[in-house]
Amino acid sequence: MKMNAPSLFSMVRQFRASLVPLLVGGALFLTAGVTEAQVPGILSYQGRVTVSGSPFSGNGQFKFALVNAIGGSTFWSHDASSTAGSEPTSAVTLSVANGLYSVFLGANMTAIPASVFDNSDVRLRVWFNDGTNGFQLLTPDQRIAAAGYAMRADAAATALSVPDNAISAAKIANDAVTAAKIPDGSITQAKLAFAVGGVSSGAQEYATAGTSTFTVPPGVTKIMVELWGAGAGFSLFGDGGSGAYSRKTLTVTPGSQWTVVVGAGGATLAEEAVAPSGGNTSFTSVSTPSNTLVSQGGRGAPNADGPPVPAQPDASADIKRTGPLYGEAVIGSVSPPLVATPSEFSSMVIQRFLSAGAASTAAMFPSEAGMSGYVLIQW
Repeated sequence: MKMNAPSLFSMVRQFRASLVPLLVGGALFLTAGVTEAQVPGILSYQGRVTVSGSPFSGNGQFKFALVNAIGGSTFWSHDASSTAGSEPTSAVTLSVANGLYSVFLGANMTAIPASVFDNSDVRLRVWFNDGTNGFQLLTPDQRIAAAGYAMRADAAATALSVPDNAISAAKIANDAVTAAKIPDGSITQAKLAFAVGGVSSGAQEYATAGTSTFTVPPGVTKIMVELWGAGAGFSLFGDGGSGAYSRKTLTVTPGSQWTVVVGAGGATLAEEAVAPSGGNTSFTSVSTPSNTLVSQGGRGAPNADGPPVPAQPDASADIKRTGPLYGEAVIGSVSPPLVATPSEFSSMVIQRFLSAGAASTAAMFPSEAGMSGYVLIQW
C-alpha cells in the first residue's frame, strides 16, 4: 500500500469572511478559523490520500496530532491521548471522495489551545486506515505555517491592544482594583461620597433670626444639616427652656434649593410673667415641602413658677437632643452633645456655635430675650 502526504499551504480566514474550500490536486490546506468575537481552537484541514497509487474513495479512519519538529513531543491530539508523538487511541471517521477529504481539527474533538503555537515549529502528524490495511503513519509530518500562528497572534492582539472605552464596569471583577493600583493623589474630593464625621469641603452657617434660601453647590449630593432651636425668654421668676438640637445627613441634588428658617429668641417679659417660647429652626426642601427637618425652640413655662416643657428635636434626625429645661452655661464651643450646666432662674440660652473654640457664657438677668437659633450646613 502506498500513501502520499501532500505538501502544506496555509491561509488565514479573515474577520467575518466565509470559509472558501480550496482543493487542488495533491495539495493540503490548513486555515485558522478566526472571528472578530473570539479565536476558536480550530484548524481547517484538507488533504488528499492515495492507496497503491490510486485516489481512495469511501469512509476512512484518521488520527491527528500536532507534534514538534522531530516528532518526539505531542502538543495536541484529537482525543488528547497522544504522548511523545505516539499514535492516538481513538479515530475519526471521514468521508473521502477521489482521495480528497477535509476536517475541522478541534471541532467535535479536543480543541486546539492557542498556546500550542507558542512553539516555533509545530507539525501535523496523520495516521490513516483504509479499512483493510490498518493504521499507517503518513510521512513526512507537515509543518504548520501562518494559519495556526494567526490564532496565537490574534489572541495576543486582543490582550495587548484593547480599544479605548472598550472595558465596561461589568467586565471588571469585584475587588480587582486594589489600593496598589490607584496612583497617589488621583482621587479628588468630588469623587468621594460625603461621610458624617469625615472632613467636609464646604460649610454655610445661619445665625440671624429670619428666613433664607440655601442652594446646593455644584457636584454636591450629600449634606449634613445641624439645627438649634431658639431659646425662650426669661425673667427672674419666669423661666424659659433651651432649643432642641437635630442633626441629619441628607441626599440632595446639585442646584436644588432649601428654605432655612432660624428661630427668633423668646421676647423679654415682665417679672413673674410666663416666659415666651423661642422660635423653631427648620430646613425645608423648596420643591418638596414635606422633606423638612425641624428643631423646636425652647418652650416657655406654663406659669410663673413651673418648669418649661422640653423642646423636641426632629424625630427623623440621625442625632437629636431635647432642649434643657433651663438656661445653660456652655463650656467651650457648642457641639453635639451639648455640654451645659442647667441652672434654674437662669434661662438665657446660648445656642451659638463658636468655630474659633472660644468659651461661651450665660448669666442671670432680671429679664432677657432668648437667643436666636442656629443652622450649620456642611458638605
